[in-house]
Amino acid sequence: MVAALAVIYVMFAGPFWQLINSDMHYLDQFKFIQPMHDHMKEMVRHPELLLKDVPDDLAAFRLQDHHSPTISATMCFAQNAADRPLLLGALSLLAEHFVMVIERQLADFLPDGKYGREPTPEDRDRMKHCQLTNLLGEACFADMDFSMFKSRRATLHHHSTMNMLKRNRTVTSFLNRQTSAQQACFLEQARKLAQQVRQAHKEQVRQVQTSLNALMEEQKRTKAVKQAKKLENKKKLLETIEHLGGSCKTQEDVLQLLSRQHN
Repeated sequence: MVAALAVIYVMFAGPFWQLINSDMHYLDQFKFIQPMHDHMKEMVRHPELLLKDVPDDLAAFRLQDHHSPTISATMCFAQNAADRPLLLGALSLLAEHFVMVIERQLADFLPDGKYGREPTPEDRDRMKHCQLTNLLGEACFADMDFSMFKSRRATLHHHSTMNMLKRNRTVTSFLNRQTSAQQACFLEQARKLAQQVRQAHKEQVRQVQTSLNALMEEQKRTKAVKQAKKLENKKKLLETIEHLGGSCKTQEDVLQLLSRQHN
């Protein structure tokens, strides 16, 4: 099984991880995912193909160190494994589940999917900031957590504004695409509406906090009810045991209880 996992990593999982850590455009993923899907479907029926070299249409996605002694030794071991039927069975099963995951999670990049063909220039521009994976996108949340840790009393509105203005430059890039007259108009509107936006944000925060407090109170009430019910059941159990002669801790207690039952 370990050899099967190693082969899958060398042939597909490793190159795919390299891909999603690269600077490839989000909409170009179909160039890798479609051939990977096709080859995986073929390898469900013929898993021995996984023991050969990376297919030609996936050659651009080879591991950067695919000629390293470690990888060469791994593939050599797999190709000459003593329990070859078991290895091939494991590879077929892994390939089958790869196909299932691709069809479930990456369906947008398959031929009939939303992004399964060469994108238009407009789509490329619209999606240029998309992360290739949500795993990398979590860095944005970590960055927000760190900002909130450093500025504990600042509002979420403040942190979002700092990200849009200074870190991501979302607002700046938008304004740079406008004419001077449009820029002046937008900035004037921003000055007039800033206070309203701030008040709306405070009201939203207040509503969220009210909902959280209500939820926490409900959880405390539910917990108290469950605890009271648990204690009541325990009390009834103790009363039943006492009515039947008490708990038996020794052999003599058991004999006395049996004698009372017979009498």
